[in-house]
Amino acid sequence: MASRFHFLQRLALFFVLSAGILFFNYSLELSEPLKPLMSHAFYASEFALIFFLLARKKLKAFPLLKESTPPSPSGSLALALLGLLAFGARLALETGLLRPLLSGAGFLFLLASLVGWYNLGKTLQAFKKELLLSTLFLGFVAFLWQVFYTHWLYLGTFTATLVARLLDLSFGSAVLDLSNPEFPIVGRQPFIAIIYPECSGIQSLLLFSALFFLAWATDFSAIDRRKALAAYALGMLGMFLVTVARIYLIIAAGILFSVDFAVQFVHSAISLLLFILYFAFYWRLAFRRIQVRGKAP
Repeated sequence: MASRFHFLQRLALFFVLSAGILFFNYSLELSEPLKPLMSHAFYASEFALIFFLLARKKLKAFPLLKESTPPSPSGSLALALLGLLAFGARLALETGLLRPLLSGAGFLFLLASLVGWYNLGKTLQAFKKELLLSTLFLGFVAFLWQVFYTHWLYLGTFTATLVARLLDLSFGSAVLDLSNPEFPIVGRQPFIAIIYPECSGIQSLLLFSALFFLAWATDFSAIDRRKALAAYALGMLGMFLVTVARIYLIIAAGILFSVDFAVQFVHSAISLLLFILYFAFYWRLAFRRIQVRGKAP
């Protein structure tokens, strides 16, 4: 009974934390001028959540939090402003090695504003493992973002082809146009859809990656790493198939009912619902198989 209660506690904590990730991710579609800022907020929240989940036990016993004199308000403010300036300078750059360097500098300034400049070295040494793992997780998600958005047309074309096959089997006379070099077109009269990068499954795959690593960090010591990586790869494949099903259902709703109903209701409601249902089910199923035997989370 107690273990079940603790599992429900962890599950509730995970969904509360992941709600923030979901908000940042899906708000990218709502605030076009704020996309760079919201994107950085997404990655920053992912890094912070993973770090605090990994280090939550060590943080309680960290002596600097109990014994050291906190930095002065003026010193903390100055260091925090330097951190924000570093992040602001990174936002102004589109590419280049200077971007990750500025991110690192901004993080160090913000951390120093919390623990004090003289305690920065001790803090980094104490949490070097957690910081490294958080950075690796975040770096992998950022790498995926770069790869997906650079080569999204391959994924979009494959997605459109599978959707066209399903539409042809269900309704016949499916339309698949891959001649446009910018985006594929798929559907059936009266609903012909254009597959943009956001529709190709990129956001779902990135969000799945972010939440999978967040869930992994929640019970990091109780999870077999090799099995977790295999479960992650299998889950990404399943997430892609869910994306194909989502686009198919949206177009099918337009064919069976109306285009307005499909766009205004089904498109907005089914995307997030399918993602949450799939991820919750998959993680619950996968956790039983990737958990280290005989080790309680």
